[in-house]
Amino acid sequence: MIRISAATFLPVFILACSSAKERQPLAADSTAAVAAVDSIITELAEAVVRGDAVDVYDRYLAPDYVFTSAAGRVSTREQMLEELRSGAVEFEDFRFTNDVVQIHGDVVVAMGLASGEGVNPGGEQFRGQYRYMAAFVQVDGRWLLAAWQTTAVAEQ
Repeated sequence: MIRISAATFLPVFILACSSAKERQPLAADSTAAVAAVDSIITELAEAVVRGDAVDVYDRYLAPDYVFTSAAGRVSTREQMLEELRSGAVEFEDFRFTNDVVQIHGDVVVAMGLASGEGVNPGGEQFRGQYRYMAAFVQVDGRWLLAAWQTTAVAEQ
């Protein structure tokens, strides 16, 4: 089983494994933007499975990338890469629904709902539902992940 940091990696993995996306009709250039971001998301997900996530994430995180966890912890690009290097959490299951992708010029915003479970570094099981929002920006013709935020969904 691949070990990764839950606080950092859960939101990225949630987006990376998302399959169905609701989209408004798009212009050709917007469709190309969604396809490019989808391709990156696929590559990010495959990197987690292969165990080369550090190299792939290093390539796709914007220099000023910011992650805000469901607990309100803020991490930078370098902190994210360091957490990936540490490989601290095992993920066992994820489920994804309600993905929405919006195009705003040189920004692609993805939002969704995911549930997941796994084992924290101390051996404790975790399970939860999360809403997420991720922003990709186009820089010099390349799409980069600029921001990610997760919010835990309250148990009902």
